[in-house]
Amino acid sequence: MIRFKWVQNLHMRIPLATMAVALCLCAGALAGDQARILKVLPQLLDKAGQNSRLPGLLDRDVYQANLRKNPGEVGGMQFAVQWRVRQTIKKPVVLRLEVIGLSVSNQPVSIMIDQHVKSRGFLGMGQWSYFKISAEEYRKLGVISAWRVSLLSDSKVLAEQRSFLW
Repeated sequence: MIRFKWVQNLHMRIPLATMAVALCLCAGALAGDQARILKVLPQLLDKAGQNSRLPGLLDRDVYQANLRKNPGEVGGMQFAVQWRVRQTIKKPVVLRLEVIGLSVSNQPVSIMIDQHVKSRGFLGMGQWSYFKISAEEYRKLGVISAWRVSLLSDSKVLAEQRSFLW
């Protein structure tokens, strides 16, 4: 059996500071954020309420581009939100969508929709919630200029994601 001298005393060569840093990084990764909004996908819906004709990301993206080119076929909008809340938060959590648009008369129009949500994820895996905006509300909003999605507990913001212009 071949033995290398440097391998025999390897445990003595690892500085204690390096091990402490590694432990802190692992503890930080395990603790992580208590609440987080992972993704927000604004999607147009056709008159049948679908965001795509076929399952698949490429098909959805092509269909979304087609709906943007043909506004007469748009029958509303949907915001798909992926979020997570750790099990350590015991109080009720509200997912809030706020949208600001510019109406045909160049007046700002806004809507706010709240959803009471409950975390079902294991080890902080994200789950999806959907905010649907009807065709009538979508027309009232006009051109959507900004949006914000927030996770709230007792009126305290736990996490937030917003568009560039918010």
